[in-house]
Amino acid sequence: MMKYGVMYKNELNTHENTFTKDLVMNGVVTTDLTLSEQQMNDIQNLMEQMDIETYRGTNEGNIMEPSSGYQFDIQWKGKPLLVDWRGVFGDDKKAEQMRKLTQLIIGMIESNDAYKKLPAIRGGYE
Repeated sequence: MMKYGVMYKNELNTHENTFTKDLVMNGVVTTDLTLSEQQMNDIQNLMEQMDIETYRGTNEGNIMEPSSGYQFDIQWKGKPLLVDWRGVFGDDKKAEQMRKLTQLIIGMIESNDAYKKLPAIRGGYE
C-alpha cells in the first residue's frame, strides 16, 4: 500500500486493487484500480535498486504545512516494511531515489483509465 499527499489521503492499495483520490473540498473517492504485473515488477526492481529497507521508519524531508508526504506499508522479502517520508524531497541521493520511486508509481496511477474517470480535485490546502 502506498499513501501520499496532504495527510496521506491518496491511497493505492494493491491487495484490494483500489485507489482512493483526495478531492480536497469534496472529500475522497475510491475506485477499482489494478496495476499490471509488469508495473508491479518495475516497482519491485526500483525498490531493490534503491535498497528500500534502508528507508525503514520515518525519513524527514523538507517539512511543510499542512502535513504531506509518502508512506509505504508493504511486504518486503516476506516481512512487513513501513517507510514514511515526511515533507518534500531535498537534493540528496536518498531523496532523489525516493522521488524517482514515487514519480514512477504516481505516473502509473495517473495513466490508468480508472484514475482518468475520477472527478477533478476541487479547492486546495492552506
